Amino acid sequence: MLKHDISKILISGGDDRLRLNSDGVNYIHVGPSPTSDIVHRSSCTGTHISEKNFKKLERIFEDIQASKLHFSNCMENIHDRLRKIVDINKENSIITIPSGTDAEYVPLFLAAAYGKKFKYKQIINIITGIGEIGSNSATAAKGLYFSSPAPSGRTVDIGNKLPGILPVELISVSLRHSRSALFISDDRLWKKPLEKALKKIKTLILLHVVDSTKLGYRMDVIDEVSHLLRKHPEKLLVAIDSCQSRIDINRLREYLNIGCMIMITGSKFEEGPPFSGAVIIPKSITHQLKSDHFSELTPALKDYITKYDISGHMKSFFQSDFSNWMNQGLMARWLCALNNWETYQNIDEYLRIKYIHQWTNAIKSLIKNFPNIEFFSGGELQPGAEGNINTIVAIKIIKQGKPISHKLAQKIYCWLLEDITENFKMTRLTQKEREALKMRFLIGKPVDLGEFSVLRIALGAKLVCYIHQNGLSAAIKQDQKLLCKLSLIVSNFDILHMIP
Repeated sequence: MLKHDISKILISGGDDRLRLNSDGVNYIHVGPSPTSDIVHRSSCTGTHISEKNFKKLERIFEDIQASKLHFSNCMENIHDRLRKIVDINKENSIITIPSGTDAEYVPLFLAAAYGKKFKYKQIINIITGIGEIGSNSATAAKGLYFSSPAPSGRTVDIGNKLPGILPVELISVSLRHSRSALFISDDRLWKKPLEKALKKIKTLILLHVVDSTKLGYRMDVIDEVSHLLRKHPEKLLVAIDSCQSRIDINRLREYLNIGCMIMITGSKFEEGPPFSGAVIIPKSITHQLKSDHFSELTPALKDYITKYDISGHMKSFFQSDFSNWMNQGLMARWLCALNNWETYQNIDEYLRIKYIHQWTNAIKSLIKNFPNIEFFSGGELQPGAEGNINTIVAIKIIKQGKPISHKLAQKIYCWLLEDITENFKMTRLTQKEREALKMRFLIGKPVDLGEFSVLRIALGAKLVCYIHQNGLSAAIKQDQKLLCKLSLIVSNFDILHMIP
């Protein structure tokens, strides 16, 4: 199979965020081909496919073309591998879906089935941390189309409601302080609107807990959620949004065991190509439902999932309800993510946690050496997170004593991806500085916090594997060059014509 065929497959079966610009990359500057010359610290946003994974996909699709391998077996294998990683049985259902944003539809789909059984008339969807998820997620969380065409290729009208979904009232809860933008760990922020919503008659409540924010903070609410689900077993559904995939596997299973749905992706911490999503659904939710409760609902998701995307207990609800179109793009992206995830999991847990803590502490120490780069957050203890620590390091860029604007942060994000040595040909620099300017770095997209913006340097599964193979010092040398380049950019805005 030709390389361009694999590249086309990787950007198929999703939404317009997969579209490439004239430079051959998408909106986060990630393309569908291997790039050996880019240093990735972007697991909180997106990552290029590795050469190793690309070659594996070539062999798999050659076997599919030669009828040596069937698409259905590949998808079944993906579900089996996910179960093995999470260590769950087939009583728990898995639905694979093109992205974390599309995954918003699955809890609403189940809520609509609950509505049919218990005669609910509407859904109140409470999201704890609306600003911490994708920009289209709020639209999807209302049960509305957010992109056209849909993954199936069918044209849909953005803003229209998916068929069969009950009317949805969205309640957004911010987790950031309005001025400092720091994370607020106060359960009253979401408990108060939840208590009010639970009093409404003929209304099903969907509590959407954002497990990990854009800056890596966690909401560890397992005890509170467990109590609420026992108290309101037919009135409340809970979805744990772990789309950053920075949750410890043991904590993920604990949430499943108390009856929570889990939303995950393979394109963040696991560093698979963008985009791939899945929702894990415990039997405690599905055992209350029958096929009849889903009648007239399947058209809502036919453009997003197929019969190959459903496994476990939920599969028994659907015979030929879902179409048999083959989302090869989703399959390819999940295969890459699982390869990375399994390689990471195969490293001894003690060593994994050791590498995570060592890298996080080292990058924080490095930042202190650059006066125009200011540490903002990262490395805090986060119980229930992978390694029990925040693996997203956020930094403020200081220009003339003030943090830069979001617009300027976006420019820096792009400049880090370019060889900019030509811009500095008239500037006296050391050999190490010129080497840094030549290197290309992909970091996490800037996050606008209102009065200022932060850039993110994030650890992911592939970086842990790199440290395991090459040593911590090799990774830190890359980070030192990244920060050196960043510092030179900040110190030479005039040279680069980067006007805020």
